[in-house]
Amino acid sequence: LILDDYHVIKEPIIHESMAFFIDHLPPTLHVMILTRSEPPFPLLRWRARGEIQDVHTADLRFSLEETTTFLHQVGSAESMPSRALSQEIIQQLTEHLEGWAVGLRLLMLTLQGQNGQLKVEQYLAHLASDPILSNNSLDSPQRTIVEYFIREVFSAQSEQIQFFLLQTSLLGRLTGSLCDSVTGGVNSATVLTAVERAGLFLESLDGPGESEPWYRYHSLFAEAMRSEARS
Repeated sequence: LILDDYHVIKEPIIHESMAFFIDHLPPTLHVMILTRSEPPFPLLRWRARGEIQDVHTADLRFSLEETTTFLHQVGSAESMPSRALSQEIIQQLTEHLEGWAVGLRLLMLTLQGQNGQLKVEQYLAHLASDPILSNNSLDSPQRTIVEYFIREVFSAQSEQIQFFLLQTSLLGRLTGSLCDSVTGGVNSATVLTAVERAGLFLESLDGPGESEPWYRYHSLFAEAMRSEARS
């Protein structure tokens, strides 16, 4: 049983019923839940019993090899001019997208109608080197990614979280006290924890000796938020 977009469910009774259902599954049934945030289930108990397998953002990131394979497969299946892309261009794409599979797919869609290997490589090289804010063309790959982030991620958040994302997107690294200084708030550490749990393209940068947790936004997500803030 596969349940997608589980994060949109807000009714406690549904969570309670689902937890009861999972606790009493027959041995022949497995449940896969896709969600941007952890559901309010007894996850610690299930993990302690070895009954749950977590797959997080880092596990889903494409490696250079996987990006290459994906481009070749999509190019063959949809007659896109991507099979002969140089390894240098593919490396740039992998680094720029940070292994984000959906972003890679969106970019491939923008290649439809692009003819000629050299033109495609120039197109992708420009994408990999230029920030979103430098290109305001509505049909550009950057604009496609901005629209995805705004429609699928940003618009689904509360007004408080939206305002926080817009204010803090200018920071290369974030921590609670720094965000408090930028936003004028007093609970940014709590908000950062909530944003990370919500799967909003925020990555922990915890290291030894740090007095408080540090984070960073996925570079493309931060660019999209800065573009929206500027608008």
